[in-house]
Amino acid sequence: MQSKEFVDSLNFIAGLLSAKAWVYSPSKYPILSEQTAPASNMDNFFADGKGTETNPYVISTKKHLENLAYFVNSGVDFLGKYIKLSQNISFKLPFVKWTPIGRETGSFEGTFDGNGFNVNGISGINGLFGVLGSNGTIKNLGVTNVDIEEGGGLVSYNKGTVINCYSTGKVSGKDGYVGGLVGCNCEDSSRIINSYSTASVSGVDDVGGLVGINSGTINGSYSTGKVKGTAFALRLHGNKDAGGLVGDNEGSIINSHSSSVVTGQWVVGGLVGNNDGSISNSYSTGKVTGSLHVGGIAGLNDGTISGSYFTGKVKGKEDVGELVGSGKEAVDSYYGSEKK
Repeated sequence: MQSKEFVDSLNFIAGLLSAKAWVYSPSKYPILSEQTAPASNMDNFFADGKGTETNPYVISTKKHLENLAYFVNSGVDFLGKYIKLSQNISFKLPFVKWTPIGRETGSFEGTFDGNGFNVNGISGINGLFGVLGSNGTIKNLGVTNVDIEEGGGLVSYNKGTVINCYSTGKVSGKDGYVGGLVGCNCEDSSRIINSYSTASVSGVDDVGGLVGINSGTINGSYSTGKVKGTAFALRLHGNKDAGGLVGDNEGSIINSHSSSVVTGQWVVGGLVGNNDGSISNSYSTGKVTGSLHVGGIAGLNDGTISGSYFTGKVKGKEDVGELVGSGKEAVDSYYGSEKK
């Protein structure tokens, strides 16, 4: 911390944030000055570009992606900036645990365009992005062969927009909200559009093939991976809220579906485990197995379900239904070819 290199790194970030500069003194710790640090140029940390819509920052290597994570996690939010992949990026064996882009104290607020490419082999706690801010957008991007311990394969905490994205691999967790693509779609304005996940997902609470908890909008999206609600030693009642698409829905789900095989304990559904929001023009086709509150579309429904259907099989011990395990009935919805 007494080295000039350390002070230079502090001042580089300060220059990006238009913050006060640090002063270097040999054999002493740096002190904060009253002067604003000179503006810093991050162009050299990417393959090309200026961060504009017509000339975005270009990411072509693993190092460029790590640079983005470093900047965002240091407080540079990239608001109004554009970033684009120019090729697939692979994190090869041996796996090194990934540090996600964005966190609670500093989210990504720019536009990240995968350009049809993918990032392969992300491993660790949380996904490629930790927190996507309310102004942030991720589009046209795949994350493949993920091995994530909490959150979601692409984004753990989404406040912004995810569009035309997908994930493969596996996501597991011991805490709440675990999803194949997104852990928590957590704001009213959060959106997931035309996206999917084939990842296998397991967790204790709020476990979904696509999203663990949804408070925003999911439109035109689907999931196919296995979903398993697992018991945890310290939990007396085991798993709660497991769904093929979403574990716990408090927002809206439109024109979406799941073919996931879902197993859990309490509140288990082919599309949604617990529904306090709205589901419309959607369906599920997988096998659903649970103990209490088990349904082909929703295990427990306190919201609205309309224009939807289920064609799979349901197995449970108590409060079991072809469409809804318990709660409000679905409207204009079907099991197979029979209207319920």
